[in-house]
Amino acid sequence: MKTYCSAFFPILILIIITGCSKEQFGTTPQSSTQEMSGLQSFQSSDCIDPIQDDPAVDILYAVDNSTSTGIQYLSSDIKNAISRTVNSISGNFDYRVVGINLIPDANDSNPNDDYQVLTNSTKDSVGLPIDGRRISSPNFFDFFQNQTNGNGERGLSRIYNFVYANRNGLFRNKANLIIVLVSNGRDIDVEADAGFQNGESTFNSTNYNTRKINILSLKNAMNLTQLRFFSITAHTHACVSGWNSSVRSYKKMSNDIYLASGATDSPSSMDSYDLCPSGGGFTNVYAGVNQSITPTITQRTYRFWPITFATANENILSFDNIQVIKNNPITGSKITVPKSQWSLFKNTNSTPVNLQILPTVGIPYSGVHFVQFQSGSEVKSPECVIIRSTSKTEYFGYVTLATKPVESTILLRINNVSIPQSSSNGWTFMGGTPITQNIKVVNPNDAASSENPPVIQSGFMLKLNGADNFYKSGDKVQVDYTPAGI
Repeated sequence: MKTYCSAFFPILILIIITGCSKEQFGTTPQSSTQEMSGLQSFQSSDCIDPIQDDPAVDILYAVDNSTSTGIQYLSSDIKNAISRTVNSISGNFDYRVVGINLIPDANDSNPNDDYQVLTNSTKDSVGLPIDGRRISSPNFFDFFQNQTNGNGERGLSRIYNFVYANRNGLFRNKANLIIVLVSNGRDIDVEADAGFQNGESTFNSTNYNTRKINILSLKNAMNLTQLRFFSITAHTHACVSGWNSSVRSYKKMSNDIYLASGATDSPSSMDSYDLCPSGGGFTNVYAGVNQSITPTITQRTYRFWPITFATANENILSFDNIQVIKNNPITGSKITVPKSQWSLFKNTNSTPVNLQILPTVGIPYSGVHFVQFQSGSEVKSPECVIIRSTSKTEYFGYVTLATKPVESTILLRINNVSIPQSSSNGWTFMGGTPITQNIKVVNPNDAASSENPPVIQSGFMLKLNGADNFYKSGDKVQVDYTPAGI
C-alpha cells in the first residue's frame, strides 16, 4: 500500500495540471476607463477705437485800440485770457491764433495784411507768414498799443473784410473759426450814439443785417466746421467813464451767430461777455472758447474681422459653430449678429486683408480666417466684437486596451450603455497582437467630422461596428475584462 500511494498522487497532480487551460489561470480581472476630452471653447474679443483728429482751430482776436477808450489798463487781462486759451488748446488742437487791431490805421494801404499769428500747426504752413508777423508768445501781440490815426470803430466790417481777404490761406477751410472781439465801444455803422445822457443809441437794421449776412456767409464760403463770434464788450452804459454798451451791435451779433450755429454749450451768454469790471468777461470767454471746440471724432467702419484663435486651431475648430456678438461699450447693448449678416472668409493667399473700409480702406491684417460682414451690418467704432466657437466633435471607432484580454470576458460600456459583441452592430476583437491605429473615424451623419488630425494609439483593439456604434468627445468608455494569462 505504501508503494501504491506514492505512485498515485504524482499521477493525479499531473492530470489536474494537464486538464487546466491557460485562461483559467489568468490574472486578476481589470477595468479600463477612458473619458474623452470634451469640446474646447474659443473666444476672442476686441474693439474699434474711433479716430480723434486734431481739429484745425483758427482764432481771431480783434482788440479795440482807440485812443479814447482807456482800455490799455486791461491789457494784462487780455494777455492772460489769450494765454489761457492758447495753453488750454495747444495739447489737443491744431491752432492758429491771429491778432489784429480793431481799428486799422487810416494810412495803412493794406490793413488786411497787418496782423500777427501764433501757431502750433505742423500739418501745413499754407498762409503762414515767415516774417516778423509770426510770433512765439501772446505777450508779443502789439494790439495793446493805442492807435491814434483811425477813422472810427467799424468792428463788424473790419472782421469780415479781414477774414474774407485771408480765407483759404491764413484762415483755413474746414476749420473751427472763432472770432473774439474786445471793445468798450460799439460799431458806429450799426449802433450810433443818440446823444442822450444815458447812452441811448440808434440802430441801423439795414447795416446790421448786411454785416450779419456777410459774416455768416464765411461758414459756407470756407466750408467751416464751426463759426462763432465771441464779444467782450460793455453790457451797460458808462460802467467805466467813456465806455458805451454794444447791446445792439456786437452783443447782438454774438447772440445771433450763436443761434445760427446751432451750438448748445453757452445758453446763458450766447457768446457775449461783459467787459465791465464786475462782468468777468475775460474769465468767461476763456471758458466759452474752450467749450466751443470739440475734438473731431471720425468713426471707423470695418468690413472684415479676424478670427484670431483660428490659425493655431484650424484643424480642430468647428467653423459651423461660430457665434458673432457686437457689444457697444457706450450704450452697453450686446446683440448676437444673425448669420444672414455675416459669412466666413478664408484668405487663401499671402496678401493681408484690409479690415477697414471707412473713412479710408486700410488696416491690413495678415490672417487666414475672417468674419466678413454684409453691407449695412459692418462694425463701427466704438463697437466691440466677440467671436466664439468650439472645437469639432471628434468621433472614435476603436477602443484601446493596454493588455491582451480574454475575449469571452470583455464587457464594453459607452456612457454606461452596454455594447454587445457583434460584427454588424457591436464590437469585435481585432486579434491577439498589439496594433497601432488612428482611433478616429468619420461620422456619416456629421459632415464636419474627419479622421484628422489623427489620434494614434497602440494596444489591443476593439473595433466598433455599425453606423450608430461610436463614441465622441466628452463620452466615457469603460471596458471590464480578464487579462489573458502569460
